[in-house]
Amino acid sequence: MSDIQLVHGTCIKLDGRGIFITGPSGAGKTQTALTVWRRARASGLTCHFVSDDQTHVQALLDPTRLIATCPDAIFGKLEIFGFGIIEDRDMFCEHAELNLLVDLVADENVARMAPEPKCELNGVALAELRVPQKNPELCATAIFAALFAHVRL
Repeated sequence: MSDIQLVHGTCIKLDGRGIFITGPSGAGKTQTALTVWRRARASGLTCHFVSDDQTHVQALLDPTRLIATCPDAIFGKLEIFGFGIIEDRDMFCEHAELNLLVDLVADENVARMAPEPKCELNGVALAELRVPQKNPELCATAIFAALFAHVRL
C-alpha cells in the first residue's frame, strides 16, 4: 500500500461505488453528497458517507485502486453550511473504493457535453465529472447519470 494522503473533499459510497467530491471551500461538497444520499435512499439504493470535508486516500498494492477512509476525529460528523456540525454515525461506512471523482468548479469550467475525462489521484486514474459548484440538484443528477446511464466504472 502507498502512503495515506489527506485530501480536502467529501466521499460517499453509492450502491457500492465510491464517489469523491472535491472543490473549493463553500462549493457545496456536503450539500451535493446529501442530495445524492437523499435521492439514493428514496430510490431504495444504499448510500453512506465515508467522510465529510477531509478524506484519507490510499492506493492499494494494485496500482489501479484507491481506498477512501475518514480521519478518526471526524467519523460520523457532517458540517451543514449555515447550521453547524451534526453527528450521525449511522449515515457512515468505514471505507469505499473510489470509482468517480466529482470536481465542483465555476460554471465557465463546465463543458455542456463533457467527454469522459480521466484524472489522477495518488497516481491512480479515475473517471472525472466536472460539475457546477453550488448547484447540488444538478450535480446529483449528473452523478446518477454518470454512474447508471452510460459510463462504465
